[in-house]
Amino acid sequence: MRELFEAGKIQDLVTREKLATKWDERSDSWVSVFDSYMIMCPGDIYDKVHPELYRALNDAMREAEILYSCLEVAKEE
Repeated sequence: MRELFEAGKIQDLVTREKLATKWDERSDSWVSVFDSYMIMCPGDIYDKVHPELYRALNDAMREAEILYSCLEVAKEE
């Protein structure tokens, strides 16, 4: 996430600002699952369908989408 942030590849301005603030305070802090999802899966399919969900299953679905996006990026390289 840090490399994407520094390369200017994170398009969501709210997420960019949140990460900038977080890393200004502590440069080694982790990116939350929600922020990772917003970065890697900008279509945000789960919040559009079920905006009230934010439980373990929803986190697992988001993490699966993040991993899938990472694999797609790796295949392109």
